[in-house]
Amino acid sequence: MSKMREEGGYITVEASLLFPIAFLILLLFLEYAVYFMNCGIVQGAMEDAGWKAADIVITNGSYENGEMSYGALNQRNLYKNMYPGKKQAAAKVKKQLQKELNTHLFLGKIQSISVKVSADQIKTKVKMKITIPGMEGIRFFGIRFFEYQGQCQISYLSEIEKARRWSVIEGTMD
Repeated sequence: MSKMREEGGYITVEASLLFPIAFLILLLFLEYAVYFMNCGIVQGAMEDAGWKAADIVITNGSYENGEMSYGALNQRNLYKNMYPGKKQAAAKVKKQLQKELNTHLFLGKIQSISVKVSADQIKTKVKMKITIPGMEGIRFFGIRFFEYQGQCQISYLSEIEKARRWSVIEGTMD
């Protein structure tokens, strides 16, 4: 027994070195799981808002409830302004994304939201990051962990409309 008491204390030293490393690895694994969950939330919110905006632009309906006016739809000018509600839909998409992501992200912050519309599609980009204490020193050297930049492009035109457009362009080129 006296020999065992003389050599004691090694487990305490080993445990004091191993437990913090094990807790750090566990913490990073949990942060990684939260990061992937937030990436899915961001991508899903972008796609939902983008498809909703594309439907509203095509039907010239209400963004809040989806109701459309056939009178307004039939009065569109096909030559000058085929989709008149593009700019308003883009502003509403940005507002909806900001609201949804602020309520649904877990430990994440939105850095920027960008919504751009063109003649045939709506593009959304969202940058998100998870802040971890102590990681700001690593970012100083240009190393970035747990940052996500998602994008989504949704076209107003169906595949049939795209084929018609190309056939018209090819016909004028001949």
